[in-house]
Amino acid sequence: MKGSAKSCVFYAGLALFVTGIVLRVFLPNATGALAALPYALLGCGAGIIGVGVVYMLQGRMHKDDPSWQKQQKIEEKDERNIRIREKSGYSVWYISVFTLGALTLTSAVLGQGIATWLAMAVLLIHCISYFVFIGLNNKKY
Repeated sequence: MKGSAKSCVFYAGLALFVTGIVLRVFLPNATGALAALPYALLGCGAGIIGVGVVYMLQGRMHKDDPSWQKQQKIEEKDERNIRIREKSGYSVWYISVFTLGALTLTSAVLGQGIATWLAMAVLLIHCISYFVFIGLNNKKY
């Protein structure tokens, strides 16, 4: 697992956590969104650190177990598991589209100008990226 993206999870979480602490120390009188940013970074960093620790412990526990490593590779490349992940991705895509649509509509009704425009921009990027990836995957496969 060395050199894989999974081995960098712990360090990414640590970077977010430290960034949150640094922002909290250097911006003690911040207001608005900047006041909440350090706490959001601390929370996200702590969660990602937890995931990274699990990856590291799992790697160390099964470091000398070639049968477990072989089983992990098989499960990762198994067509059934790939199909399950694809179907889950489709479901999440539809849920997020409708959620973003509801957020945009709610923001517009409440008269939140900047929130409405941001939600519309994210929704537009979301839908455009879907069609771009469909085109790319049609050419690839």
